[in-house]
Amino acid sequence: MHAAGTRARRLDLRADMPVREYGAAGIVDEQLRAELAAQLGAGLAAPVPEAALVWLRAEDAEPVDPAEVAAALPPYAPIWVLTPKPGHPGHIPAAELGEIADRAAVVTTDHTGITGGWTATCVRRRRAEPGS
Repeated sequence: MHAAGTRARRLDLRADMPVREYGAAGIVDEQLRAELAAQLGAGLAAPVPEAALVWLRAEDAEPVDPAEVAAALPPYAPIWVLTPKPGHPGHIPAAELGEIADRAAVVTTDHTGITGGWTATCVRRRRAEPGS
């Protein structure tokens, strides 16, 4: 059992950080959503976000595009992609998640099991090459 706020801290989300959630219309971890919304205080629908939570499942008919999410955020802001763990419906293999990240021009910076059934993978826009 996690104490209130532990998961938000693991995702490096602060109470004063505006966060927007994407892809919550499908299967999600409602307990995790409620915990994060309570910790952040303002919910998960910030009009000008500094971070994002993206629920992504293999069966999503119209999956959220991490490139579009990244474009709505400040440079190098964290985008936490929440996917079902192996053996759970909707699981996305790590290699496929890597391909999605490559197509979106984002890089994986962190990966953690956030609940019993969900994994959180942090992706961010690639930093510009020096001189470009």
